[in-house]
Amino acid sequence: MNPTAAILEGADPQRLALLSLDYEGKRAEWSFADMLGYSSAFGGWLVEQGIKPGDTVMMLLGSRPEWVLAMLGTWRIGAIALPCHASLRPHDISVRAKAAQPKLVICDPATRGAVGEALPATPV
Repeated sequence: MNPTAAILEGADPQRLALLSLDYEGKRAEWSFADMLGYSSAFGGWLVEQGIKPGDTVMMLLGSRPEWVLAMLGTWRIGAIALPCHASLRPHDISVRAKAAQPKLVICDPATRGAVGEALPATPV
């Protein structure tokens, strides 16, 4: 039983699941159908990258809808999501990675340099 799939699949597909407001004030609404579709696609992409149940995926994405979708997609395939604050510096990233051993890191372009410095051998 996957609780993420059960929640997304059990909800009214047209019901509002997520509301976002970006830094420019643009508002976006995501239905449960949107969340199901995008998180399923992301989970499929993770599988294509070789992520298996029990693998850890480190995320440095900040507060944005993609972070929610990445978390849901990761849980959906049975992998472990390791959310990290996007302001972490290389040392902080290294400490967390040493403990969690992520197989993949998902980050935005602003954190790519710090991630690459901290984890040069980990796919990003």
